This record gives sequence, C-alpha cells and structure tokens, in this order.
Amino acid sequence: MSCRRSCSPWHTLAVALAAVLAATSAHAALLSYTLPQLIEKSRHVVTGEVTEVRCYRAPFHDLGEVTFTDVTIRVDGVLKGSAVKQVTVQVLGGEIGTAVERCPDSPRFTKGEKVLVFLREYHGALWTTGWLQGKYTLSDDGSTVKGVQTLPISRDTPLESLKAEVKLREGSSVSPSGGRTLDEGGAR
Repeated sequence: MSCRRSCSPWHTLAVALAAVLAATSAHAALLSYTLPQLIEKSRHVVTGEVTEVRCYRAPFHDLGEVTFTDVTIRVDGVLKGSAVKQVTVQVLGGEIGTAVERCPDSPRFTKGEKVLVFLREYHGALWTTGWLQGKYTLSDDGSTVKGVQTLPISRDTPLESLKAEVKLREGSSVSPSGGRTLDEGGAR
C-alpha cells in the first residue's frame, strides 16, 4: 500500500495500513484455494462487464479511513447464486486524485472489462472470494476465462467448462441472468 501524497497523516495511515495488510497478505498467501474450494466458499459466481469503478474513503476497522473501490458489474450470466442484473463488489484500495492506496492481494478492475467473479459476503458487502483468486478476465467474446498461473484457474479455460464444473459441484443448474440486483435485496 502506498500513497503518493507527502502529507504526514496520509503517510502515517498508509504505513499503518501497509503493516496490517502485509500481515494479512502473508496469512492470505497460506490460504490458496483450489477451484472446488473457490466454488464452495462463494455464495455467487457470475460473469459480466464492469460498468463503473468508484473510489471513496471510509472507516476500516480501527485504522481510520482508507480507500475502497466499488466495482459495478452488469451480469451476463449466473453460474451460482440468485439471478441478478448487476452486482457491486467492494475492493480494498483505489485511487482518488493523486492519492493511491493499493492492497497487493486485492484484484483490480477496469471499466469495460469482461470478468468472471467468485463472490462472498463480508460485513454487508460483496467481496471477491480469496481476494485475487476470485477475479478473472474473460476473452473479448466472453467465451474463455483467461487463466493466471498462480491462481485456481491457472490456464485459459472455456467458460462452458467452468459452468459445467460449478454445476457439478453445486448439483444444480446454471441460472440465467435476469431479475433483481443484489443491491436491491438479492444478497441474503
């Protein structure tokens, strides 16, 4: 976590948050998930397009205010969970003006990006399951999940294969997109 501003309160908060996140990061590195674990631990698994990325400051535990990013995703397909039109995912870190705070284990999203996300609920918000492990970029046509060697989906994989894996693990059919948004009470 770094902050480009040179003012003392920002620097102090950034250093304190970096120390806490470094400890969290080291611990999180020990919790590598397999794809079956990622599916099991996720309440929702969806595909869609990032339509908005909004950064803001808010309280974080006892550290004071930190930067969060809310990522709105228009849902194209639901592999697990309720049928929804959109989800908003909260991510630790972000950029406001010239101030940048990054959590090395938080995924980064770009407006217009097509994604597959594994989501869990935490303190009333949706977060990616397993931090970085819960976010993948899709090919431009949405048919292939781009793998990352160090993550549970380690190589490029057809989306249809992942849908079948989720269906197999959940013992239920893949839900079509539609209906309410998770922001409108879809998350229970």
